[in-house]
Amino acid sequence: MMAYLHDCVVSVIADGRPLREHTKESGTEVYLRFGTEYKIRLRNRNKLAKVAASVFVDGTDILEGRQMIIDFDSHVDLERFLSDDLGSGKKLKFVSVNHSEVNDPGSEENGLIEVKFYRVNTTTWLNTSVNVSPGVPYYWNTNIHDNACYSYTGFLRSCSPGGTAEVNYCASQDGATVEGGHSGQSFQSVNEDIDPTPFAVVKVRMKGLVHGEPMKPTYCTRCGSKLGRKDKFCRNCGRRVSYYGETE
Repeated sequence: MMAYLHDCVVSVIADGRPLREHTKESGTEVYLRFGTEYKIRLRNRNKLAKVAASVFVDGTDILEGRQMIIDFDSHVDLERFLSDDLGSGKKLKFVSVNHSEVNDPGSEENGLIEVKFYRVNTTTWLNTSVNVSPGVPYYWNTNIHDNACYSYTGFLRSCSPGGTAEVNYCASQDGATVEGGHSGQSFQSVNEDIDPTPFAVVKVRMKGLVHGEPMKPTYCTRCGSKLGRKDKFCRNCGRRVSYYGETE
């Protein structure tokens, strides 16, 4: 599942698969185990133009002022915090807000992923000043005038289709993101011209699952119709009922 606006898509990848999303009054939510290292998948469905993206997690810019450039009709899986070291860094790890490394356990932005998308002004499909294969993601560094960089490693074209993960969790708790293990995802600068104002903002909130019985949603994640206790499919739109924490 994914949250999207104007051909811009955001999804959370855990254990190699995108997490199903659930629509609540407060917004879009995904559910994952505490202690999970995850990736943020940014997809550009526009078949003619690149887009740039700023990524905020728990209210913090995890690209440190940079913007990620996503090729037309392509996607990027961001798995780490970006620092001055473009060659490696720390992975994204989701933990309880009670974890000792969480800076502000009471912040309302804990668990929130916010991605701002910008238009890239270019007359070429790929920047010919660097050796780039089609589908390779780019990134823009605002600290260097009109400069961008792209990822050499950690790029996944798609997830494996079909199947769901076994779920043995109930209830959800607030969580936040801290530094995880080592990541070798690397970046390199390239030149791009990017609009200063975002044309789309997509938000997804992550919630932590605790052990127990599988937790079933009360309303259909597609059409919003109320679900019966024993329903396996939505009576209104026919969508299969998915438990919280399931992957695609």
